[in-house]
Amino acid sequence: MLLKPFFELTSLFHQHGFRLWLIGGSTRDYLLKRPIHDFDLTTDALPTQMQTFLPNANFRFAHYGTVQIKEAEYAVDITTL
Repeated sequence: MLLKPFFELTSLFHQHGFRLWLIGGSTRDYLLKRPIHDFDLTTDALPTQMQTFLPNANFRFAHYGTVQIKEAEYAVDITTL
């Protein structure tokens, strides 16, 4: 399933009381049935809140509102709204 990493993360965010949306190039690629190599996501969670349930994420750009993770073979960028 093309969007499996997105659905898994959506479930995790929902468990912690947050929402997650697919945006950017990954949305375009999905709609055009192109291979997805990375996911661009947005959330209502702040990076400090994501630290509690994404402990292995890269928080280097958290001061810009972006958290990066590696999910399976995909790079995932999650940015706070």
